Amino acid sequence: MTTVQAYQGYFQADGRFIADIPTTKLPTMRRVIVNILEDEIVKPIEVARQQKAERLKKILDDALKVENNLTDDEWGDLENIRGKTNSGMTRTVNL
Repeated sequence: MTTVQAYQGYFQADGRFIADIPTTKLPTMRRVIVNILEDEIVKPIEVARQQKAERLKKILDDALKVENNLTDDEWGDLENIRGKTNSGMTRTVNL
C-alpha cells in the first residue's frame, strides 16, 4: 500500500522548496508529484511583518481612543503618578 504525504510551500528562484512549516523535514529518495497553483505565494516573513504591523496599529488605536477621552484633570493626575508608579521600572511591548 502506498502512502501519500502532502506538503505546502513554495519554490524559490533557485529551485529550493520552502515549506510553510519551517520545521518540516521532507523525505529524500522518494517519488514526487508536484502540482503548481496559479496564485502567488506571500512569503511567511511578509505575513509575520504584516501581522505585527496590525497588532501595533491596534495598540496605538486603542491608546488614542483612551487618550482622547481623558480630561485635563485626569491628564494632570496621570502626570503626577507616572513618576511614582514607573520608578525603577522599564516597560516593553512585545509584538
